[in-house]
Amino acid sequence: MFNALLAGLEQAFEGQKSFLAHASHELRTPLTTLTGTLETALAYDTTLPEARQSLARSLDAARHLSALTNGLLSLARADGALPAFVPVRLDECLNQALAFARAKYPGREWRLSFGDFPADTEDDLFTLPGNAELLTTALFNLLDNAGKYSTGPVQTELAYADATTLRVRVTDTGVGLSAEELSRIYEPLYRTAGALGHAGYGLGLPLTKRVVQRHGGQLQFESAPGQGTSATVLLPVGPA
Repeated sequence: MFNALLAGLEQAFEGQKSFLAHASHELRTPLTTLTGTLETALAYDTTLPEARQSLARSLDAARHLSALTNGLLSLARADGALPAFVPVRLDECLNQALAFARAKYPGREWRLSFGDFPADTEDDLFTLPGNAELLTTALFNLLDNAGKYSTGPVQTELAYADATTLRVRVTDTGVGLSAEELSRIYEPLYRTAGALGHAGYGLGLPLTKRVVQRHGGQLQFESAPGQGTSATVLLPVGPA
């Protein structure tokens, strides 16, 4: 047992070292671009068009850096101490996430359906203890992936998996993932082959998984190349 504990600790430290190395590399790239562009502009730009072009490149790099930094901070927040959970309406979190997705992908068809519910339906049917901001972010990350990698309709279902577990399932008809890619989707900063050419930093799914886990739930994926992806969030309606 002691050897297993040491092995687990060593694996955790190695994972942390790998994450820090990748994070440092990802942050260094836009910083280098930003610094180099501004230095070149200061030394060589002599006309307004040249200066505007340099400013535009610098702004792109700064936005890249800001988005990546915010993603890393959100990931750290999900791992840190959270405010005390309060009653949260999961249907409201989902509707807010869908509103964000519709605004970001206006040409996509977003479908919402409701599945099975307990027979003794009450007014607080969708209520669970949690943090509404983090749950909305987690659900939006799943919808964002579906919108990003699929051109067809995205189906979202809210239901009960059993008498004490709420379920949200997001299904797309996109490019899908291989078994090897599925095994790595929760690695921070990992990006699949299908993600090339799409905006993102490989932080959405690690963040979503940690948010779901902090709420006592589970995140499950089913996918195959060319057959789309189905992401399922399971959350207990009782204390997390």
